[in-house]
Amino acid sequence: MKNDYNGQKFSFHFSYYVNIPELQFKTTNGGISWEKHECLTNPMNFLRSIHFEDNNTGWIAGENGLILKTTDGGSSWFNLTAITTWEIYDIFFPANDVGYICGVSGEFYKTTDSGESWNFIETGLDHSLISIHFPDIANGWVGAGYGTILHTSDGGNTWEIQNTNLGEGIVSLHFADENSGWAISGHSAVINSTNGGITWENKTPDGATNLNALFPINSSKCWVVGDDGKIYHTRNGGIEWTEQVSNTIKNLYSIHFLDSLRGCVGGGNSTILRTNNGGDNWELAEVSHNWAYPVYSIFLTGEDFGWALSTDGVFYSNDSWKNWTYQLIHDYPSFKSIHFSDLNHGWVAGPLGYVFKTENGGIIVPVELTFFGSSVNGNLVTLEWDTATELNNFGFEVERTNVSEKKNEIAAWKKLGFISGAGTTTLPQSYSFVDKNVAAGKYLYRLKQIDNDGRYEYSDNIEAIVTTPAEFSLGQNYPNPFNPATHINYSITEPGKVTLKVFDSVGREVKTLLENFQEAGRYEIVFDAQGLANGIYIYSLNSGDKKLTKKMLLLK
Repeated sequence: MKNDYNGQKFSFHFSYYVNIPELQFKTTNGGISWEKHECLTNPMNFLRSIHFEDNNTGWIAGENGLILKTTDGGSSWFNLTAITTWEIYDIFFPANDVGYICGVSGEFYKTTDSGESWNFIETGLDHSLISIHFPDIANGWVGAGYGTILHTSDGGNTWEIQNTNLGEGIVSLHFADENSGWAISGHSAVINSTNGGITWENKTPDGATNLNALFPINSSKCWVVGDDGKIYHTRNGGIEWTEQVSNTIKNLYSIHFLDSLRGCVGGGNSTILRTNNGGDNWELAEVSHNWAYPVYSIFLTGEDFGWALSTDGVFYSNDSWKNWTYQLIHDYPSFKSIHFSDLNHGWVAGPLGYVFKTENGGIIVPVELTFFGSSVNGNLVTLEWDTATELNNFGFEVERTNVSEKKNEIAAWKKLGFISGAGTTTLPQSYSFVDKNVAAGKYLYRLKQIDNDGRYEYSDNIEAIVTTPAEFSLGQNYPNPFNPATHINYSITEPGKVTLKVFDSVGREVKTLLENFQEAGRYEIVFDAQGLANGIYIYSLNSGDKKLTKKMLLLK
């Protein structure tokens, strides 16, 4: 299975599809809970290749001539008519109806009805056909054993054999366009064609052995990686090669470049290298787990994003490939193939009938937020939010910023409080937070969801508008009578200095509750009468030339 994700961006949350004897299970919450589905396939079949035309229609091929198809994004699979008992190595659909499979002993078939029926393609070859690549619907190549390449220029109606004369199997094949092709033969030779594969030239770097993967940008520029940390680069179509310093002795198995400068390489023991200058300098990236398993496939999916397929999981990066976080798919290793139909929908296939699916690009999202809203009552802003599931959720920081009505500028975010999360749960959760004494104005609120390991994600912003009071007012305290504390509400219609004082029944001041500048708005303050005698007290609100007074009763 071949794909080029040059320039695309991904982020991943895994929804898993797992097959064990007679049962298939699906999870959409990172493995916290599982839902039983119809059996996918014989549990001993290894799945070798996977291809999706869109978010719903896909095919899988593997051992014993197995071909599976889904029309609902992988929720259910059905077997297509068996056409061979040999192992199928690769499946590729250059169009929704037109597809090809290849495998052991020259097995090669084409479908023109989305896999409902297959027609054998006679090639005259009796050795294995390993990989299929179509840069467009008309032009396609198939890499085979003994240095043989098959080519079509008419959409698969006719095929010609292109012999590289090297006698070893094609392990990596890539065509940048209908003329420019590169391949690795038998892990020992790099070959290049500039005429659509009619002729091939040996362009192996001097002294290079045990080569595993290549990545060409065009007919001139190409990188090749191999064992013992070897990286070779050519700028002139393989006439001259430069051995680049990789800073590792690990075997390197995969390579992908976003453009002529930015690229990554994957290798043994979870090794990932990155460069921003075409490989003149390679930097060892930080990975969260250093497993013995190698990185067999690596994809750069935008300036910041990338992910790498190991044998039992993926590494994901969202910081220009400097740091990679490991995400376990399953503890049974040897995943073989991966395919994405768009930025979010992807599938991984491997042994024992395992198929794993992502619907939002593959990041394991610790908390699924289903609702986040606000309501305003006077000067109180109440925030409410719900979650469907939570994974290692430490909690939520509530943040607020105000928006200037005149300039439409956003001020710095301010932390208001913290609400503890539910940890790990599959049950829906509801949360709330009340922001009190909010002055009139326009505000934005957001949640900072924090994992137990300190990682965090921000929610979308929501808006709340607190209106200016229509009149200058002083509310009756509550409770009343009170002992020893009571609440006092008041409203001011314009900004200015505000004072709120308490007097006894003969007019002596006993306490100043407030003497400060305040914006127009609604406010609440608490009066604690601890230490005062029973009786009637008067509280007075002053702002500018406005004054209001009320009485209250302290009764112990």
